[in-house]
Amino acid sequence: MKEQLLHPNNNILDKLEKILNILNNIGSQKDNSKNISDIIDREELANRLGVSTRTIINLEKRNQFKSIKIGRLRKYVFSEVLHSLKKENLLHKM
Repeated sequence: MKEQLLHPNNNILDKLEKILNILNNIGSQKDNSKNISDIIDREELANRLGVSTRTIINLEKRNQFKSIKIGRLRKYVFSEVLHSLKKENLLHKM
């Protein structure tokens, strides 16, 4: 707690470090189909899946897939969303 008071930006730095780790892992995985262009915003995700942004929000609230929160923005790794939706058998319903 004392350390957090001394360095209030630690939380932001931790989040940025996590994002960098995710980005590095995407590039280093055996599946080369994942890349930086695979990280998209909510509107693009809705367009790619053919649903509304409200549907994306509802699925996210039900923990159907993960997102990356950057400030007040949400970003998604498209291939991971597809994998999660296939795993939950939700992709065919869209």
